[in-house]
Amino acid sequence: MVKGFQSCFILRLNWQALIALIAVAATGMSACTVKPNRTPAAETSASAAESAPVILSLSSITNPGTYTVGASIDVSVLFSAVVVVSGTPTLALNAASPFSNAAYASGSASDTLHFSYTVAAGDLAAPLDLLAAPGLVLNGGAIVTAGGTEATLALPAANSAASLASATIVIDAVPPANPSGLATLGGIKTQTVSWASTSDAVGYLVVRRPSSAVIWVPTPGVSYSTGDVEGDHTIAYSGSSQSLADASLASNTVYFYSLYTYDAVRNYSTTPATVDGSTFVSTWTNVDGNGPSGLGTGGLPKLATLNSKIYAVWMHTDEFLTDHIQVSVNNGSDSTWTSVDGGGLNYVPTNQTATPAVIVFNSELYVAWSEVFAGEYQIRVKKYSGDDATPSWSSAD
Repeated sequence: MVKGFQSCFILRLNWQALIALIAVAATGMSACTVKPNRTPAAETSASAAESAPVILSLSSITNPGTYTVGASIDVSVLFSAVVVVSGTPTLALNAASPFSNAAYASGSASDTLHFSYTVAAGDLAAPLDLLAAPGLVLNGGAIVTAGGTEATLALPAANSAASLASATIVIDAVPPANPSGLATLGGIKTQTVSWASTSDAVGYLVVRRPSSAVIWVPTPGVSYSTGDVEGDHTIAYSGSSQSLADASLASNTVYFYSLYTYDAVRNYSTTPATVDGSTFVSTWTNVDGNGPSGLGTGGLPKLATLNSKIYAVWMHTDEFLTDHIQVSVNNGSDSTWTSVDGGGLNYVPTNQTATPAVIVFNSELYVAWSEVFAGEYQIRVKKYSGDDATPSWSSAD
């Protein structure tokens, strides 16, 4: 062994190599620093051996469940190796016709790429899954390794364990049918609101607004409760019934209502049913003269209108306990009443009377009543022309 070599392996040397080794030995360096022979062709072959990444599976970090308009859904794509993304690739999903797109969002320089899909009105999928065609589209971008090797973009089979279907995400952005049959019935400080049943709805949302038409619109996916206030609008009802007793309203006010149907995930009907209705005046003004006995003592009052005036007919009991049919008129502008019965309509002033009735026919006022003659009640009728200046009644029986 040449002096200066330690633990060297034996080489087959020609005379030029032997001279080089002797020169190395003279410097005291170890010949073991000489590397084994590797050709440039071998280095090139090792680099060319890098495999193209493939898609292993699809999943989601979005929780399983049902989603509607506006929801953002994650789609995670797992590759067999770390990949780098340029541009904005898209992934086709089965939520619309012909397809919905999930756009690349994040994950470059890792083995998992995240795509984002936003649910649009009308989308429907149960469950949400990939579509092999068009599948994962680069749109002019790229998905490659750090060394530049392009990834293979073949997707797992739809509805398989490796597909997005395994995430059990359901898309339902299809609204129920529009409501119908909305009606109101006004009362004093109340409105009774009713509507027809809609077969594919699980509930109904009634929105109320005073004095002006309803312009507020519910947001898909949001639940509202009875009594919620939205600006100058109020949720008058939310539930599954088909009627509403809307109480504690202001009197003498017009209220406008809109009715929406909704489904289990709070998709709301696209076109509401609308109606308006008025409440009645809840205060009363005395128009009978405001005396201790009003127009007089007695019973069985009746009202009729003739020539824009109000006539009151009733049975009056005098101090001798005799009943008389009396009539007074009011012009409708104040509480002043004027008697027009000439002291009573009885044919015989001392006869007992009962059960008066009044109608208007051919612009004349007709009054009928029962009057006792010879121990028997007889039906008597008189008519009145409406000339209050010189009241005149004539027999009509």
